[in-house]
Amino acid sequence: MSQFERQVGGDHYRTQKIPVTKFILENELGWCEANAIKYLSRWKTAKKTPDIDALRKAIHYIEILIERETQPKEVTSEQIQCHIDRALDDGE
Repeated sequence: MSQFERQVGGDHYRTQKIPVTKFILENELGWCEANAIKYLSRWKTAKKTPDIDALRKAIHYIEILIERETQPKEVTSEQIQCHIDRALDDGE
């Protein structure tokens, strides 16, 4: 038996056609994306159905991702030096 077919605790993933962990790994998703998908994939099949808390958790991870992606990116001194070096090289 593949580890993707095995579940420790509960059975809320067993009805899925594609194991959520396999989907996350195959698509190389980040932490926030993975957690949002995990909670979205099980909200209808958890012990407490519908699991509205799972939907709230998914929203929370999406909000974290939105916040992170919309924040101005910090520029390091190494990046500045790299741009200066490129500009000087182009000028020669």
